[in-house]
Amino acid sequence: MATRPTTDKARQAVCNTLAHEIPDARVLDLCAGSGAVGIEALSRGARSAVFVDNSARATAVIRRNLERLGLLGDIHTRDWRAALHDLNRQGEAFDIIYADPPYAETPPLSILAEVFGERSSEAGEISLLAPEGILIIESAIDAAYEPMSPRARLLKTRAFGHTRVSFYTHASPGELHTEPS
Repeated sequence: MATRPTTDKARQAVCNTLAHEIPDARVLDLCAGSGAVGIEALSRGARSAVFVDNSARATAVIRRNLERLGLLGDIHTRDWRAALHDLNRQGEAFDIIYADPPYAETPPLSILAEVFGERSSEAGEISLLAPEGILIIESAIDAAYEPMSPRARLLKTRAFGHTRVSFYTHASPGELHTEPS
């Protein structure tokens, strides 16, 4: 009961919106809960999925769900920030990142800052999001938005009851940034 699952309607809408991006994608399901979003992506042809949740109970549920469905995924039981830092150090990049953090504890800006935070590599600056990747953040519909990361561009938002789902990608150099309405 401590997990607030993504509604079926929101999950299906997100996966339908990303239908062309999911096949062969590397997916990160952040604050994964039951793992429903990552599992849906795997069932739609994603190449791989990494699941992160700080609850051992939640990750045990994800493990059981994957086993029952005959799917494979990499599961991390840890704080989302620590997991992102580890994935950064490992040089990971994802085509799709879905973040469904506890609304009251994690404002969307903190996810944006961590995902679009840059780190150096031999080839230049890179982030956790692949160059053509999409970050989706689930938040409360009435969440106050702080200024966005200068590296992120808001593609669109969708509302589902008391939930807002926002889609981001990398900003183009020199692109103007606006707050979502």
